[in-house]
Amino acid sequence: MHAASVYAEFCHRRGWLTLDRILSKDEYDAVRGDLHDWCAVDRDLPDAVAAFGKPSVVFGGANPRTGKALAYATTDPEDPMLVLHLWNDYGSGRTQPGVLAACIGGDLLPESFTFTPLGWLPRTSGEVSG
Repeated sequence: MHAASVYAEFCHRRGWLTLDRILSKDEYDAVRGDLHDWCAVDRDLPDAVAAFGKPSVVFGGANPRTGKALAYATTDPEDPMLVLHLWNDYGSGRTQPGVLAACIGGDLLPESFTFTPLGWLPRTSGEVSG
């Protein structure tokens, strides 16, 4: 589902993506302006929906034990999609997926991401090499 958000950005830029919710320019600017500070603490799926409303597109199923990505977008292809990447698995003990990072646009560059403390855990604990 996280790779799907990159493809969705490509499709959005070409006008091919059908959005479930279209953000107004003011809503988009507010979400984009809040993302960095909002990611300073750990959040979960209900927190994201409470803060930013229904996403424009959800990647992943409805099962709260699995990961997903929430995308927020306008109809303007020049506005990069705002994507929250969430993680969960059956062994995590979490009842809801936790937010790992927010990404502005479909780039996979580190500068495009703002990580939550949960998102930094694997990187700092040595579980992920790279």
